Amino acid sequence: MQKNMKTFRLSILCIALAGCVSCGRKEPAVLSPIIVHVLRDPSAEFAAPLNAADSQFALRKPRLPNGRPVVVATSEGDSYTKLLRRVSDMPPTLLIIDSHSKLPGDVASLVRPATPDSVCGAIAYVPTSVSGEERKAAELYLQFLEMHCHRIVSVDWKAELAKAKAALSKSPQSAFWHNQAGVAYDALGDFGDAVKELKLARTLDPTNPANDYTLYALYKTKGMRRAGREVLLDALERDPNNPFGLFELGFLLEQEKDWADSLREYQAAKRLLATVTGSQYVDPVGGFYDVDGVRDQVDEAINRVAKLNDAARNQK
Repeated sequence: MQKNMKTFRLSILCIALAGCVSCGRKEPAVLSPIIVHVLRDPSAEFAAPLNAADSQFALRKPRLPNGRPVVVATSEGDSYTKLLRRVSDMPPTLLIIDSHSKLPGDVASLVRPATPDSVCGAIAYVPTSVSGEERKAAELYLQFLEMHCHRIVSVDWKAELAKAKAALSKSPQSAFWHNQAGVAYDALGDFGDAVKELKLARTLDPTNPANDYTLYALYKTKGMRRAGREVLLDALERDPNNPFGLFELGFLLEQEKDWADSLREYQAAKRLLATVTGSQYVDPVGGFYDVDGVRDQVDEAINRVAKLNDAARNQK
């Protein structure tokens, strides 16, 4: 059981990170996000680990030294050929490919004589035309990739999927292994099968909110706000005392500009955090969730939304 719990904790983390976009922090105009526009080959083996790396980078709320937040926006195109056609039309801040030889002359002229970096088994170029804060943001992102890619790449998602399928052949009603299959499918870029497996996990174990959070994380990475909200509310109905879930609900309500309700959920999350010892919240069925990220962000979220709520009330 303990081994399964540890594996599930990794799964929650990985699916929350796979393909995620930045969490939409609302900043004053002077601190508007600077976007690192990334173009990369969608068919290459490094696509899945870089999806995970993108999201872990976003969850850290990266900023330049002047406080300006950094957001990564990735475009993979329909094919490598179409991807490269876009480079001249919309020069990226960062180009990620799997071979030096794949750079045709007209594209090479945009990125060379830039020195390439090696990340997640790929080659990354910052075009020589990129300068100022854009270059600093791209370099910040590359530094992160260089530090963390070796850990992300170490997960063999094809092997993890094979392991889950083997377990399901023996125990087809195992919610845990359907969850693991869903996580692996997502990491491999198969969104449809990932959703199918995670929904089945929820059906087979309806009392376990961890399955809800796993599916919620997947919807969140795809920007499916309505579907994510429904699943998140289901999770909180099963366990209304999870500070991570309340914080996420506050974030969704903030995106919808429902300042009063967002503030209420953020404040509730903070109150519940005070009852959590250490970095993990343990739910009634034994699932556990890292809440250090919530601790790091909740005060700022409360202050931000409180100001927006006061401004909205004063306009009435």
